[in-house]
Amino acid sequence: MKKWYIIGLIGFWGNVFSQNQLMDTVTIPVVSIEAKRIELENELKIDSSFKNDALNQTLADLISKTTPVFVKSYGIGSQATVSLRGSAAAHTAVIWNGISLNSSMNGLVDLALFPSFFFEEASLNLGSSSLATSSGGIGGAIHFDNRAKSNEILVLDQQIGSFGLKQSKIGFNIKHKNFSSKTKLFYKTADNNFTYRDIAKEGFPNKKLENASIHQKGFKQDFYWRNNDKSKYSLQFWYFNSDRELPSIYTVNNVVENQVDQSFKGLLVATYYYGKSILNIKTALIKDELNYQNEAANFATYSNSFSSKSIIELSRDFKRKINVKLSSNIDFNQAEHSAYQSKLYQNRISVYAHIAKKINKKLTVQLASRQEWVLEKTNYFLPSIALDYKIINANLNLFASYGQNLKYPSLNDLYWTPGGNPELKPEQSESKEFGVRFDKKVLDQSIHAKSSISVYHATIDDYILWRPSAFGYWMAFNLNTVESQGLEYQLTLKSLKTKWAKSLFFNYTYSKSATTEKVHEFDKSVGKQLIYIPEHSFNLNLKSNYQNYYLSCNWQFIGARYISSDNKIFLPSYGLIDLNIGKTLLFKSNAIDVGFSVLNVMDIEYQAIQWRPMPGRNYLVQLKYKLNAK
Repeated sequence: MKKWYIIGLIGFWGNVFSQNQLMDTVTIPVVSIEAKRIELENELKIDSSFKNDALNQTLADLISKTTPVFVKSYGIGSQATVSLRGSAAAHTAVIWNGISLNSSMNGLVDLALFPSFFFEEASLNLGSSSLATSSGGIGGAIHFDNRAKSNEILVLDQQIGSFGLKQSKIGFNIKHKNFSSKTKLFYKTADNNFTYRDIAKEGFPNKKLENASIHQKGFKQDFYWRNNDKSKYSLQFWYFNSDRELPSIYTVNNVVENQVDQSFKGLLVATYYYGKSILNIKTALIKDELNYQNEAANFATYSNSFSSKSIIELSRDFKRKINVKLSSNIDFNQAEHSAYQSKLYQNRISVYAHIAKKINKKLTVQLASRQEWVLEKTNYFLPSIALDYKIINANLNLFASYGQNLKYPSLNDLYWTPGGNPELKPEQSESKEFGVRFDKKVLDQSIHAKSSISVYHATIDDYILWRPSAFGYWMAFNLNTVESQGLEYQLTLKSLKTKWAKSLFFNYTYSKSATTEKVHEFDKSVGKQLIYIPEHSFNLNLKSNYQNYYLSCNWQFIGARYISSDNKIFLPSYGLIDLNIGKTLLFKSNAIDVGFSVLNVMDIEYQAIQWRPMPGRNYLVQLKYKLNAK
């Protein structure tokens, strides 16, 4: 691990001293410190321009192309989950306006079911900083949020692409005095019948992907109102329906599978201001349904989950630059499935507290803890500490953190029949991080440069893994310990004082994640990389705007992923390039955007998941109309 600290610092300083050589590159905020609230969170904010990019249609697209995070996708429109800092998909918390959306049944969130049109902001909390919202995010947390302010009155967006893709979006906003309403409608359909080489057959014949169509529709309604300067309220409704055919893998034929996901979300937020204190009260109701059918096997399953989640949060600024925050989470979850013997419940209560203080002009310290009770089970104490030291003259910040986290077994892990294990222990983690952050306007303040590099080390005790059992079926077990360590680097550059806007965004991550002890005598996985977690990955985004023309280019590289625990079999690395060009026509308060995108420009043949074909070069045309407020 020591060598990665040294390599990371060398790479960072090399970047700092090379800034003066960069003449046409650009940036967005990468790591943000909430100075006003004195909160030390390792936060990576995603620039809003990426959310509006035609290349990023879902939360999965946005995360994979703009952050140092590996998204495990089963194909276009199919399930997409994430791995943060070498952890499993269930170790990433997904947070909507402060509310955790992770399923109580399997602990996962399918990011392909969240169109980027339905939210305004997105960010990542890495490592132990995710504890500020909830436990369970051992690798970190993905946040996506809505905001009341908008300059748009009407948005009409139509996209047509390869493989029968048609996507329509309608948004209209109403504002009257202290009241505003935001309505969004979404519809998408695609055949996804692209041609691929069948590498499982002799001669590698070309085939068309079958049984891969998707039909999705959704509705989002937000109401915001403010009584006075002392209080404000919001009420949000979210409905989304996804009907997806599930294509077969290379080695299996004539399997007709279908999955229908249906989700309802409601959220009420009340915010009150009392001098230097802010009180937030949030209540959410979430209902998810899933229907799965396999015609060939004459098999069908249905699952239904319901959650009620409430948060009360109070924060206050005191004299001597001290900020205190107290919050309480109350979660009630119930689920039913044919694999459960009865309807199941899992209820939790947690209390979070932090105190942050500016010791002097350079040093800020934050102490925090979360106390978690899983009702009728036990409770856990999860402390954390974060430090930030500012080297004022050099525009550098040194930061470090330590924290503990916990992931309680999902209902599937505990009670699935067969294979669930009621004796499972919670996964408990301990993480440490150290890094350097740079933020300065250079070249006579013509370029705004931000850069950050960090190294981390984490352990997960009692890691939960499903593996074959002596009973002839797969079963959930606790492993001893999984250890992960790595390096993350972000660079953003933005041109200033020019009519020709240019920007560059770069993210790189190295992640080493492996078990430390044998599960059995013949176990060859010790010290080997966990499956489907790439050691190296990066993405590079270039953006340019000249007058009313725009151009964006995304290059995403995913390193080799092992698909056997002994690391003898792997999927090769791949790199994808996407391009988006267009022009915006302005007429007073009206704007018409005409864009053209090419995805997988180099027509790369690759597999994100073993035996799952992925599309080659494909195209997308976008026509968007916006009516803005004067």
